[in-house]
Amino acid sequence: MRVPIRSKLAVLLIAVAVIPLAVALMVLVVQGRQVHTNLIGQSYQSVAGAGATSIRVSLLADMEKALLELQDDPHAPEELAAYNKALSPLELDELDAIWDKGDKKDSRVSKVLDNHTSEHLRTLIANMPEIAEIFVTDRFGQLVASSQMTTDFYQADELWWQQAFKDGKGCVFVPPVSYDDSAEVWSIDICVPLFLDDRIVGVAKIVLKLTDWIRNSGAFPKTTTAQGMLVEKDGYVIYPLRRRAPRRQLLDWADISRMNEAGWRLTSDKMVQAYAPVALPDQLRGLPVLAPQWMLVLQVPRSLVLAKINRLTRWAIALGSGVIVMIFIVGLYLVDRSIGVRVRRLELAAEQVAGGDLSHRVDTKRWIRHVMGRDELDDLADEFNRMVDGVETSHRELEEANEMKTNFIKVAGHELRTPVSYILTLPKLMADTDDVEKLKGGMAMMEAKAQRLNDIIQAMFKLMPAKEYSDYLNLADVNLTDVLEDVYNDVQPFIEERHQTLVIEPSGDLPIITADPGKIRDVIENLVGNAIKFTPDGGMIHVTAGRQLGEMVVITVVDQGRGIPAEDIENIFNPFFSTGNIMRHSSGAIGYQKRGMGLGLAVVKHFTEMHGGTVHVTSEDTGSTFVVTLPIKPPRPDDAEGNKA
Repeated sequence: MRVPIRSKLAVLLIAVAVIPLAVALMVLVVQGRQVHTNLIGQSYQSVAGAGATSIRVSLLADMEKALLELQDDPHAPEELAAYNKALSPLELDELDAIWDKGDKKDSRVSKVLDNHTSEHLRTLIANMPEIAEIFVTDRFGQLVASSQMTTDFYQADELWWQQAFKDGKGCVFVPPVSYDDSAEVWSIDICVPLFLDDRIVGVAKIVLKLTDWIRNSGAFPKTTTAQGMLVEKDGYVIYPLRRRAPRRQLLDWADISRMNEAGWRLTSDKMVQAYAPVALPDQLRGLPVLAPQWMLVLQVPRSLVLAKINRLTRWAIALGSGVIVMIFIVGLYLVDRSIGVRVRRLELAAEQVAGGDLSHRVDTKRWIRHVMGRDELDDLADEFNRMVDGVETSHRELEEANEMKTNFIKVAGHELRTPVSYILTLPKLMADTDDVEKLKGGMAMMEAKAQRLNDIIQAMFKLMPAKEYSDYLNLADVNLTDVLEDVYNDVQPFIEERHQTLVIEPSGDLPIITADPGKIRDVIENLVGNAIKFTPDGGMIHVTAGRQLGEMVVITVVDQGRGIPAEDIENIFNPFFSTGNIMRHSSGAIGYQKRGMGLGLAVVKHFTEMHGGTVHVTSEDTGSTFVVTLPIKPPRPDDAEGNKA
């Protein structure tokens, strides 16, 4: 019976290690994290409820104090009662204009700022630093007292005044948190009506500094690591706020806004978030209370909440790993008795074959096969032996083929001597004769020998592996400055021999590009080599490289040659095209690559286009300029093996 070795190992490991460890870790991690999260959520829920109560108590206390200080002031209601006349629209416009200017020297302004009630308001602010501003209007909405200069004189057109006045009935009104332009703070406003003999004689507005008031309320204990916020019913955060900064809205708040009781939840951005409503009474001292619905929110990242349980999890994983190591030690011993010996036998056989002993074979006879049955190792040993048989046969055939190739090359090498010697000798002999017939015969013989030489060379090429004109890019990060420096060092001997000057100027913002390093170097080296060829002795070659808009780099090579004829420019990038003797400008004895096959510029164009770039040339009588433009990143990313261009 054939039992796969993979099945044996899988059953063994699952039975003794994977199942117990997976169950233990799942119970420990999942349940532990959930229980701990629940405990933290409930704890913060209690803290949020206590904070909401603190805000409620603090706000009610401020409302009571406002009514007590202003309503029970023996002078304020009487002064307000004296204002029993509504100003005309023209007078109101005139006063609003004065208030816009902020001229405190005007008698009409000082009448409001310097009366007894205003002095009392300033005393109240001095005793309560969290108050930013207090002002009082008469029953017509006209300003009669203020702790400081306000933005407007006439207040009856404001929503807060209309709600507090309530058509003469009166209401304690707390408008939504907003930025107070007059006090230049985010504020909580308390708007209360003032009565004299059961009739409204005025309305007062107390502007509380939101940040100071919340801090003094003690709603957010300093001992907690959670972030505390005061949130409106629609989920917009009203505390903390920066000056004139746009308010943000909490995620997934719609479900919470419909609830009127404390609770906690885990948000979509992995925050443990506890919340509690700030409940205000419906009436205060017999007056209805109209205020927005707020929620006090405490939230903390779940990762911070689970930091301790995560440490416990790591300890559990470490312990489980120790157990599994012990299990594997025992398992490895058992596996070695039934499997390891055969694996080492295969390893030894592989080493023998790799060392050149193709006669070695694996012994597949074992007594335990009759008990356990065949498995993959038995199949592998048989396949190994068959593979070595095939390799031995192929090796023998290769040796025979190599011997045949060597013999052929020896014969071909011997055959090359005759046509080469004849071609080299015949021109010398022809130089000493003027006989036309002999010259024609010699030329015909040279042609025949050359053709013979070509036949031999072609035959030799057929014995060699063909190499493609590489169409693959092996991409890497390329520092063009380093490439230019390497090219400079390589061609320096030829520059010195011809007394030329090579100037290479990479720009400071030249980026690292992604390209084939070898091909980019071939491009630059071919262009610089051509520039050296065509620049006269003592001339200058100028190479620059820099960044161009559109995530491109530009390499420019300028020589001082005679230029390229206009009719040749469209052909110079074609393989095997040459404009003439490249040494025609040389006045020295050193020939730098004098003979060329016309492949250099063809290689430049091909490699540049493989990278998604372009190359073009401009030429005049004083020299030529070659410009190569390459993308910083290739058009298509390649994989580790290279990418087809």
